[in-house]
Amino acid sequence: MRIGKLLSETESLEIGRCIRGVKLGKRRLCIVNGGQSGVDRAALDSAFKLMLPCRGWCPTERWAEDGVISAHYPMQECGSPTPAVRTELNAIDSDGTLVLTKGNPQDGTPLTVERAQLHGKPTLVMTLGEAPDVEGCWKWITTNDIRILNIGGPRESFEPGTVYAASRAILDAILDPTR
Repeated sequence: MRIGKLLSETESLEIGRCIRGVKLGKRRLCIVNGGQSGVDRAALDSAFKLMLPCRGWCPTERWAEDGVISAHYPMQECGSPTPAVRTELNAIDSDGTLVLTKGNPQDGTPLTVERAQLHGKPTLVMTLGEAPDVEGCWKWITTNDIRILNIGGPRESFEPGTVYAASRAILDAILDPTR
């Protein structure tokens, strides 16, 4: 939904149901990340599905490994083509970082953890392919008073055909404030 767009009656009712259905101890989080393929994109798509606000910093020209990040993702170019810059900005602009990974983190995933910790942001690492500890994750979110959640992890090329799907399943379960 873009700013300035009028909502249809159906959209307004759906948003109202989602907000009314938030369970005790949960909250509607704002999701941030760099828009890369894989975990980042799964997080943004989960946010859209669950009607959660989302945003993030991305490299100049909206670069991602699979091409230009679609305009429907609310990303802000960071002014640098270097992905590390957007990683740093997303860590700074959040209250905590959730990292989904499988095996030893590779590529930019270790940098995501490092930058979050450098800026004193709580970090939770969960394993892709395992049943998520939804209750434990929400306890971490609540204990650390996280309202803006940075979500990162491997690109889709890390394990083609599985990173996005596995991340999406975990994030749909974790981020749904009505479950």
